[in-house]
Order: sequence, then C-alpha cells, then structure tokens
Amino acid sequence: MPDPSSTDPSSINPSSYNAAPFKCILFERRVRFRLPADWLEGEEGGIGIFHPPRPGGGTLRVTSEVLRHGGQHGDGDLAAATRVILRQTAENFVRPDDPRGGDRIIEQLDDGSLIASYSARTEIDGDKLVIYLWMRGKAMGEAVTIAIFSFAMAIEDDGSETSAAIVGMLDSEIRTAGLGQG
Repeated sequence: MPDPSSTDPSSINPSSYNAAPFKCILFERRVRFRLPADWLEGEEGGIGIFHPPRPGGGTLRVTSEVLRHGGQHGDGDLAAATRVILRQTAENFVRPDDPRGGDRIIEQLDDGSLIASYSARTEIDGDKLVIYLWMRGKAMGEAVTIAIFSFAMAIEDDGSETSAAIVGMLDSEIRTAGLGQG
C-alpha cells in the first residue's frame, strides 16, 4: 500500500493499487465509483476533487448532469431519441477537431452505457499537464445521465509506472461506475 507520508510519487509500488483497500464514492447522488481508501476528497464549485495523499500524484475531478429529451410523451420513441443524444454527446466529447487530443475512444459497455475517453497535453497557468478525460453516459428512459471524469498530472510524470498504474486503475473504476438519475 502506498506510504501516505511519502512525497516522492516514484516511490509508490504501482501494483499496490491492485491490493489497496477501496472506498465507495457517491457523487451528487447519481454517480457511484471507487477510489483507493487513502485518497483525499473535496469539492470546489460543484466539482468533486480527489487525489492521492502525497504531493504530485495528480488530481481527479468529477462532475455530472442529467439531460432530458425535450419531446412530449407520444412523440415517437423518446427512449431511442435519448440514446441518440447520448451517442452525439459522446462524439462531441472526444473533440475530434482538437489537435491537442489523442487516443480517442468511444465504446459501448455491456450494460448499454457508453464510455468516451481521450487524453490531451496542455498548459494551464504555466504548468505543462497531461489530462486524461472520460465521459460515462447512460440512457435511462427519457433521460441521459452523464458523468465526466478528468485526471490531470504533470507532463513529466506521464508514462511512468506509477502514473500508468493510476490511470489504469481509474479507467477500470470509471468503466464500472454506477450511474443513476439522483
């Protein structure tokens, strides 16, 4: 298990995420996911913020919303129209025209929900970052629940064993996150 007092992210054993205890997070009463039990959590302007207990370990941000189809009952198949909205939202999320992005994926999961993901390299306030982004969406009746997850870390940490373990763990947990309408 990672040593919470460590200040050097490279000192973390990447396989420790497989054996570490996890805690369940319920965000905005509609997104349920797991994170390592030692991760710290907070909120800023309605956005959930989570990070490992050591400096330099990156930051996960989470937000969600429910989109509703504007049609009236009896206006055809609203559930099918809602699934189209979900697909279009996923296609827009991966920003196909943004040259900073890479590794764009849209995939339908076994439960019928969609996951869209990509990564981007950028600079914010002088800090050079890589940001991994995931959108999970699920159409339920005439509404779509969307959860956006973003994990930012310093570019120089990207590709290390530790960062690969964290991103892999996050990808796995986001894929199995539960979505509801709150």
